[in-house]
Amino acid sequence: MVWLDDTRTAAFHFGALTLLLADGDQLDPRKVAEDRLRAVVTSGVRTFIRAFGVGGR
Repeated sequence: MVWLDDTRTAAFHFGALTLLLADGDQLDPRKVAEDRLRAVVTSGVRTFIRAFGVGGR
């Protein structure tokens, strides 16, 4: 697991793994297909938890 004491950077990582990937190729992020949004956000959250989740240091 990655331990990052900088919570701001962790927040940027989370955003990049979820919202930026979901709407990064869309001209209008409000028009992202719901199934694409759900799939990208779900996989991004899983990746983030695996990398930054609670565990022993």
